[in-house]
Amino acid sequence: MLTRFMQKLFPPKLQHWYLYGLATFFISTLLLSFSLVIYSSDGSQATKQRIYEDSLWNSLQFQLQSYRFLNYLVELDKNDLPLNGAAYAQYDLLMSRVDLLRNGEVGYLIRGLTGGRTVRLLNIITGELELISLNLSKIEEGDLSYLNDMTTRLKRLDNQVNEFTVLVSQGTNKYIARQRRALGDNLERVRILMVCFLASLFLLCFCIVKGLSVFRKNQKKNQQLVQEVQDIHDEKAKILALVVQETRPQIQALLGQPSSSADKNNGSSPTFSTNVKESANELLHTINMFSDLVLMDAQKLNLVTTTESLQKNLDDYVHIFAHKLQPKGLKLVSYIDPALPSMINLDFKRIKEILLELLQNAISHTSKGSISIHVRPSSLAPPQNSNGGNRFAMLQIAIKDTGFGLENSLQKHLRSSPLTQNDQHSILQSDIGLGLSLCYQLVHLMGGDIHFSSEPNTGTEFWVDIPYETDQEHTEERETFVCSLQKRALIFTKDMHLAQFLRMQLGDLNIEAGYYSEGPHHEEEEIDLVIITEPDLISPETEASILQWQKNGALVLYDHLLELDAEHCPYLASAQSITFPLTQSQLNIRIKHFFQRS
Repeated sequence: MLTRFMQKLFPPKLQHWYLYGLATFFISTLLLSFSLVIYSSDGSQATKQRIYEDSLWNSLQFQLQSYRFLNYLVELDKNDLPLNGAAYAQYDLLMSRVDLLRNGEVGYLIRGLTGGRTVRLLNIITGELELISLNLSKIEEGDLSYLNDMTTRLKRLDNQVNEFTVLVSQGTNKYIARQRRALGDNLERVRILMVCFLASLFLLCFCIVKGLSVFRKNQKKNQQLVQEVQDIHDEKAKILALVVQETRPQIQALLGQPSSSADKNNGSSPTFSTNVKESANELLHTINMFSDLVLMDAQKLNLVTTTESLQKNLDDYVHIFAHKLQPKGLKLVSYIDPALPSMINLDFKRIKEILLELLQNAISHTSKGSISIHVRPSSLAPPQNSNGGNRFAMLQIAIKDTGFGLENSLQKHLRSSPLTQNDQHSILQSDIGLGLSLCYQLVHLMGGDIHFSSEPNTGTEFWVDIPYETDQEHTEERETFVCSLQKRALIFTKDMHLAQFLRMQLGDLNIEAGYYSEGPHHEEEEIDLVIITEPDLISPETEASILQWQKNGALVLYDHLLELDAEHCPYLASAQSITFPLTQSQLNIRIKHFFQRS
């Protein structure tokens, strides 16, 4: 049991893929860890490079461009006129560098990297250059008298430009130094974290390896324990088989002994001999139950299917309980739906055990009333497999009684049965009894389902769905007599459950059955069949009607256990008795014999 559970939880393929997945996870985690260290170092270098290029480099370019503009003005003479915008072009190049240093990301970096002195110098330089632009227009017009003033102003700005460049360079270097220290600290922290992470991974690997080692040891130990349990089941099966082998011949010999010889030898009454045989039968059945339960525990119970008549086997099963029905006055009826084939392939030995247990349970929980067996097609889907040319289908066996219902504790144990799970094959026999335990396990072994419903003082119904095969070579029609003309029947009973099944049985014979109710409305009807299970319902007027129906050729059937006096019941003179259990075959023979003769 434990091995099957472990195999379902961790199949061999899943175990391999699980180990492969863990190995892949560890390798990828290690690679990512080292990559993180590398990328962290590259990121710090890229940050320093961007700061240097965006601030220091642009300030140097501004200084260089100011020298170029000054040299251009110094070397300018009358031969260069007209300028045609050449002076403006040089000036615009210089001012474009100023704009880069004042605005955008570069200006933000310069304001953040350096102090207020750098910003004031940049403002002074910008203001002087804007004043120079006023004289630049005169030069463009050809007036070089303003040239000396412009060169003098530019030479005066040389100190401010140099100081500005130096301040930017110093601020940038300080910022780079701070960033380098911060990034170095962060990188050190990352490295410490990665060391811890790698250590935890190694610890995890160690735990997993250790856990797998323990798991393998436990798995081997569990396999040994499961094998030991299986050996115990096998030994128990052998011992019980030996007990059955030794005791069954004596019990069968006791059952086969004639009652007359037993009474003469023992000086006992026939009732005592019958009780002995019944007890021997029950003992033999109990031994068989124990044998099947042990074989199922050892997983050695094999199903043996045969193709037989469903009607014949059911008739044989129900008559086993005739002696148990009479003391309580219970009435057992059976009905097989005509939609089912007459010959089916099934393990009839196991079906017999299931039916006997459910019938025994119904009898023990019913003090008066009736019990029914209804065999019909099931609505469940058949198994998806095939065997040659045979067809698979499902049948349902419903056993219903009118008793006082199952105890609440028994219902609770049945609903919480481990057999509701497909991988379980055990049930607490002390909670639901040996018979129901065997019944439940056999149904699940045959691939079927079992359910029940029960209400206090109303009755209990068990229904079992079992798969079966229909043999294409044995498609015989069920031999059932059908009246050529429709007949009418009247049933005298207060048990509506019994009346319902009698009505179904008669319906297959082309006989429409009705229930007796008080009043004069039945006297005018033409009745062909009367079934009496409760004579208290018959009034003098109704008795006269029954006699008249008999004169007209009606058949009167009554329960043979009823204590009726022919002197007080004149219709008994030509009536016939019926016995319970009442099967379709039994009723069919009686109806066929009477109506064919008449």
